[in-house]
Amino acid sequence: MTDFNESINLTDYDVDAPFFGASDLLLTVKSFNLREIRKRYLKSKSRSKSGSVERREPAIGGLVSVNIEDGQIISRKIIGKYTEARGIDVRSGKVAFSSEDEIYIFSGDTEKPTIINHPWLSYIHTVKFNTNADRLLVASSGVDTLLEFDVETGECVWEWVAWEHGLQQGENPETGESHFLTRDPNEADQLKSQGKNVLLIRNPGEEKLPTAMRAAFMNSAEYERSDSVVATFFHFGEVRRIDKSTGKMETIISGLEKPHGGMPYHSGYLATDTAGGRVVQQDAAGMREFRFAGLPGKSEAVRDLEWLQTSHWNDEQTVTVDSNRTNLTFFNSSYRKRMHVQYNPDWAVQDFIFVNSGLSSVIDKVQQWFAESVEA
Repeated sequence: MTDFNESINLTDYDVDAPFFGASDLLLTVKSFNLREIRKRYLKSKSRSKSGSVERREPAIGGLVSVNIEDGQIISRKIIGKYTEARGIDVRSGKVAFSSEDEIYIFSGDTEKPTIINHPWLSYIHTVKFNTNADRLLVASSGVDTLLEFDVETGECVWEWVAWEHGLQQGENPETGESHFLTRDPNEADQLKSQGKNVLLIRNPGEEKLPTAMRAAFMNSAEYERSDSVVATFFHFGEVRRIDKSTGKMETIISGLEKPHGGMPYHSGYLATDTAGGRVVQQDAAGMREFRFAGLPGKSEAVRDLEWLQTSHWNDEQTVTVDSNRTNLTFFNSSYRKRMHVQYNPDWAVQDFIFVNSGLSSVIDKVQQWFAESVEA
């Protein structure tokens, strides 16, 4: 169990919406039917390894812009609807977002997006620019893979597959039967000759792996330095650093329950302990946790459950998507302040970015492109 230097319950913070001022956010909503997703999640709670055993039909979600003032969404706009809206990032006037197995990159220089396709893009969860916005790191969660692309050419310049770095064994929670995952036919034959149950994945577009049957389920990845990335391992409850040149892993934060969104944070790291109902920060001063238990706003169906989808930070404030309370929770640890912004209870919000005035023209292009795509 992780030892924390400081444990804070957000119920002890003062609710002070004016303190946080106004914010403009761009959300990815993976589905506009949160109730159906919640039903599947509650069903999965009876199994040891979390997630669906049968791959669900891809949901229609989309990009939604929201303007927040005094703790309320004062305006909202659906920029576009598309399948499995999850990953999103912005840097240097560029916006990237993902669909189920495609990536779209918009900038101020072009009217249409650069579209990245790759055979090992599956169930994409996060897309993140590097500092120069000339590389894009992608968590291809459906096949336990991280990929890096050249933004200008769309070429894949680096890959890391968990199955080829010691994380190869999955399990069918319904039967309890274990299996070994590989994309190499020769390795598959070798494992079978040893009497092992093997799932050979050669075409992720056709051979879908449900969440529970993956080996690692890396649901987020971010750059730390040019030579290393930080990834979140859902099934292991850990955030790990991966050396890009050697492929070796190092555990940074452990003891989490179904985590999302591990990332560099100031001089340390931040992670969202999804089912544990905590945001965890680690730096030179040690570990601290911010606990959501006791905050109001949950329905009876999820009364005893927490599901914090992801968190991001902006200066001294942290913002967390609280799916079971369907709100965005803002908190500032220096001033012990918090704010809760309710969003549509039918939205399954996956991720978000902070938007400044310089991005408005790019977002207008995104909306226009969606409108023209629907018309076409």
